[in-house]
Formats: sequence, structure tokens, C-alpha cells
Amino acid sequence: MAIRQHALACLLALSAFAAEAQVSLGDLDAAMSARDDEMAAFRERLNDPDPDRALTAMRLLIAKGDADQRQMAIEHGLSSTNTDIRLAAVGAILGSRPILVSRWFPEDGEMPNNFRNRVSAFNGTTNTDKSARVPLQIGKYLDEANCWLINDAAASPRNCLFRINSGEISTYVGGSWAQLDLDEAGRLVGSPMIGGIRTEIVVDLGL
Repeated sequence: MAIRQHALACLLALSAFAAEAQVSLGDLDAAMSARDDEMAAFRERLNDPDPDRALTAMRLLIAKGDADQRQMAIEHGLSSTNTDIRLAAVGAILGSRPILVSRWFPEDGEMPNNFRNRVSAFNGTTNTDKSARVPLQIGKYLDEANCWLINDAAASPRNCLFRINSGEISTYVGGSWAQLDLDEAGRLVGSPMIGGIRTEIVVDLGL
């Protein structure tokens, strides 16, 4: 009998705790309102009239913000009409060492062995639509070559993947440097030679 009474007491205590732990609509609304106020404050920082403060805020949110904060900062930077801010946004994205998904479209749809080997070297896959899906794991920044390395490759200029130099973005996916442009959708696009084939590449930056 004592055991049953003890069990009943525990059940009542747990029920009371669960009731106390419930979130009211007022609590939820307050939390959401606070979150909205916080995001509005971050947007204000991104639009600071002092360009250095605005750039600092953008870089920090991209590198260390949560998913919503990072997305907001990326959208702000990549959609800016200021070239310096757009390049800084790309640099901040690369500096956060993400995995960027790229698509490769070889000219005339040809995929010779050299092209397929290059895709395989990046752990990519070829698709039935005669394109390739290639993940690009960004590694650390190599000061001596002013570039970001591929994945955790040795610190050598031969292992560079992206660089921003003299206001231009370029990539080394094809074994030689090729310029990329930032399109209106916030993607890097270009036409390097890959495996001896002129190839259109599109790199998603997360916008």
C-alpha cells in the first residue's frame, strides 16, 4: 500500500512539474517579439552609415551568427550595389569555411575522361542531364598565396581553390585560374577549362 501511495505522489508531482513547464501563448509571443527586435537591431547595424562598422557587423554575423543571422547578412552583402561590400561578403563566406555546392555544365554536354576525373577529384558526381554536381569544401586561408585552400589540403599554392585579388574573384577548379562573376542571384559563375572542356560553373553561396 505504501508503494502505491508513493507512486501516486510521484505521479502528482510530475504532473505539477509538467504544468509549470508549459509555455503560454504570452511567453511564446514575448520570445518571438524579442527575436524580431534583435533581428531588426542587426539589420540596423548592417546599414550603419559608417562602412567599416557595417562591414564588421556583416563579417561577424556570417562567421559566427546562427542560421537566420548568417542568412540575413549574406543576403545583405551579396545584394549590395557596392562592389566592395559584395566582395567582402564573398570573402566572409569563404572565410567561414563552408561546403559550397557547385554545378558544372560542360560545353556541348561532352564528358571525356579528363573531365570526369576532375569531377571525381573533388568527390563530385555526374548527372543524367550531362552536368556534374561538385561539393567544394573551403579550407583555411593561405596568406602567402592570398587564397583559400581546398578542404584540409597542404598549405601550398597548388592547392588553392578561390581567391579575391584586385577586385576580382577567381577559382582554380580547372587546374588554372579562371575569373568568376557574382550574378544577381548571388551565385559565382564563370567558364573555366576543366579537363580540356570549356565548362560553365555555378557556385551557390547560400543566398
